[in-house]
Amino acid sequence: MKTLLMGFTVIIFSLAVLVYGCNAQSAEKPKTEEKSPGLSIFHPDKGTTNAEAEKLRNRGIEFAVKLENDRAIAEFTKAIKLDPKYADAYSRRGAAYSNNKDNDSAIADFTKAIELDPKFDLAYMNRGASYVVKKEYKLAIADFTKAIEIGDNIEMAYIMRADAYEKIGRKDLADADNKKLRELMAKPKQ
Repeated sequence: MKTLLMGFTVIIFSLAVLVYGCNAQSAEKPKTEEKSPGLSIFHPDKGTTNAEAEKLRNRGIEFAVKLENDRAIAEFTKAIKLDPKYADAYSRRGAAYSNNKDNDSAIADFTKAIELDPKFDLAYMNRGASYVVKKEYKLAIADFTKAIEIGDNIEMAYIMRADAYEKIGRKDLADADNKKLRELMAKPKQ
C-alpha cells in the first residue's frame, strides 16, 4: 500500500510540476532573481534562445498535462534536437518517461539536465523520485539532500527523503526530516 501511495505521489508531483511549469515558463521572465512562492522550477539559465525549441517544449507540456506521454516525449525530443543544452526539456521529458514507468530513461534525462545545470533542484527531486520507484533508496536520499541544499521550496524533498529513510530503516532520520518539515510548514511564506 505504501509503495502504491509513493508511486501515486510521484505521478501527482510530476503533473504538478508540468502544470505549474507551463504557467511559470510562459510568463515573462523576471528582471531580478526574486524567489517566487510554490514550486521553484523557473530558472532563466534553463531556458533556450531557440524559439522553435521553446514552442516544441510548450507543446510537449500540453500533451503531458493530458497524460499523452508518448506524444509529450516526442515533442520534448524534437526540442532537444534543436537545442541539445535545453535542461528544462530534458527534465520534462524525464517526467514524461517517469509517468510511462520508464525510470531508466527518466533517470538518464534528469541526469543530463543536472549535467547541464548542476543547480537544477527539480531535476534532483525527480531523479530521486525515480530512484525511489526503483528501490534505490540511498541514491534517492542523495538526490533529495542535494535538492534541499540548493532548493528554495523544499518541503516535498523533506517528505520524500523521510519516506526513503523509512524504507532503509532509519526512523531517526525520517523523524528528523518530518520535524524539519513541520517547522518549515509553520513559517509564513513571504
